[in-house]
Amino acid sequence: MPKSKIINTIIYFSSKIKNLYKTKLLKLIYLLDEISVKETACKFSNLEYHVWKYLPVNSDLFYFLSFNFQ
Repeated sequence: MPKSKIINTIIYFSSKIKNLYKTKLLKLIYLLDEISVKETACKFSNLEYHVWKYLPVNSDLFYFLSFNFQ
């Protein structure tokens, strides 16, 4: 997935949602992909998810958010 697409998605969500924490953002991006698959049979972001303790997460995106948006 192009970085610009995920960054624009993050900007959009952060402009619409107050107090957008990393966990909520990760969940929203995951749900965006799930809804996109149900409606169009194609993922929005083409990210590969791994099951972590609380939610499915793309590890690259998690680390990107952890170190670039503090």
